[in-house]
Amino acid sequence: MHLCINFERQLFLKEKIKHIIQSNLEPWKVILFLGSLALLLWLGIKMYSSEPVEDNSRYARLRKLKPVDVDFDKIKLRGKLIGVTIQESTHFFLYQNKGMGYEYEVMEAFANHLGVEFELKIAKNKEEAIFFLNKGMADIYAGNLVVNDFDSDFMAFTDYYRFINYVLVQRNEIKKIDNPDDTIAVAKYIGSTKDLAGQVIFSSPGSKSYEIYQSLRVLLGNRLFSKSIDPDYNNDDVCRMVSTEVADYGIVEEHTAYINNLYYGNLDYHLKVGFPQMVSWGVRKNGIQLQQEVNKWLRANRDTGIIKRLEKKWFADRTIATTFGINPQQPKGLGISRYDYLIQKYAREIDWDWRLVAAIVWQESRFNPNATSFAGARGLMQVMPSTANDYGVSAAELYNPETAIKTGVRHLKTLINYWDSGNKIWHPGQRIKFIIASYNAGIGHVEDARRLAAYYNASDQIWDKSVEYYLYYLDNPQFYNHPVVQYGYCRGKEPYGYVKNIVAKFLHWGYSVDYYYQAPKDYKDANAPWVRQFILDYEEELAKKQATPVNRTEVN
Repeated sequence: MHLCINFERQLFLKEKIKHIIQSNLEPWKVILFLGSLALLLWLGIKMYSSEPVEDNSRYARLRKLKPVDVDFDKIKLRGKLIGVTIQESTHFFLYQNKGMGYEYEVMEAFANHLGVEFELKIAKNKEEAIFFLNKGMADIYAGNLVVNDFDSDFMAFTDYYRFINYVLVQRNEIKKIDNPDDTIAVAKYIGSTKDLAGQVIFSSPGSKSYEIYQSLRVLLGNRLFSKSIDPDYNNDDVCRMVSTEVADYGIVEEHTAYINNLYYGNLDYHLKVGFPQMVSWGVRKNGIQLQQEVNKWLRANRDTGIIKRLEKKWFADRTIATTFGINPQQPKGLGISRYDYLIQKYAREIDWDWRLVAAIVWQESRFNPNATSFAGARGLMQVMPSTANDYGVSAAELYNPETAIKTGVRHLKTLINYWDSGNKIWHPGQRIKFIIASYNAGIGHVEDARRLAAYYNASDQIWDKSVEYYLYYLDNPQFYNHPVVQYGYCRGKEPYGYVKNIVAKFLHWGYSVDYYYQAPKDYKDANAPWVRQFILDYEEELAKKQATPVNRTEVN
């Protein structure tokens, strides 16, 4: 009886509501109301979703892909561990044709622990790296991976092996080299997260940086905005965009910001955003044995073992080979350096002006025979141990001034033979610039720049304002992912500036240092040269010469 009464009441209420709607609301009003409600729901989901909608479509092929059945036992059987990462300054890059990078070296150390060979594959972005993983083209994925629900659908995460911080990267004021009276524009300085209200942050959809941006947006009451960049862009690209005024603010990993600032010199990265994040590797979801082996090794090495040593090497002890400026050990005289005799001796072997070789030595080490770069290049001409080994020279021998210059010149001769063969570059002056660029970046990257120049109908025979342009932009995904490029990413601005600095210094010494100057034979005891151009700019030196002839006896 009670159930019947309740049923009758529900029926009555239902009919009553229907009657009210029919008598008071016209059909078009109901449709408009429901449409508005649906639109508000869609906007809310889009604004507060932890992953951007447009990013999900890029992972469509991963949802259909079943991970291959390759676990630890099969990896050991084939005798090779395959890693994958994204080309970035903290992950992997080529330096004088030698693979380097923190993540690369940690993965290689794990392979050494297993007693197997190591092979590295480079992916364009995270989605491609996960594809490589599940397709069996790679076994482990390293690259500042932070555990999140979205990526957990496609791969399993290992235990953590280090902590990272994310920082806001913005510009410091810096004088422009080509115009000292001008300055790079500096946007509003952000000293705390509350200062970000009303600003625009550049970020890549699906990245950890984007997640942090979303959190900051909520904290600031939706008064923070984001401009999406190409998903193939990495943290290095964000730093480049901020440094060159394409963007004012970005969020990147702290170590990446530090390394990029060593290169650009105008980045501020002191404001930490978010909490410290635990970094892991990615493995296939069915690779349980491999995951266990990795976890065991990571736990044993992350605090005191090789992982900690590599972290210190890359992020604590990293220094530039020598600082810009004057070598305080430079003695006084009329030549260029205390090593002029050795430079003159070996420059004759390649039939080069000794002052040009001296300019290369100056650019590489500032005439410091004990210079060691973060990458391991050594000595006066910053020869890599692997390159020295090709000429039968040990790494330790590179600290000997004569051995260093002799080995560097021998390598120059190899490059000269390459660019001379087959009439690759017909103009001798232009050819020298290709040789100098190859000494810094390697033949592969320079040839990539030539291929790009040819593809875009520019001259691949001319360095100035042609091939140098394409090398300059080889850190841009549009160029280093181009089908004609064979050697991938290159910090092209470095060899671009490298060639310009050496040519400018050579021209400078061409005016101020006598080609026929006979350097003392014993460089150890020589009262060798001090040249004032270490202090004065090229134009200033010429202006002083024109105004007042220099009395060389007064220089001493």
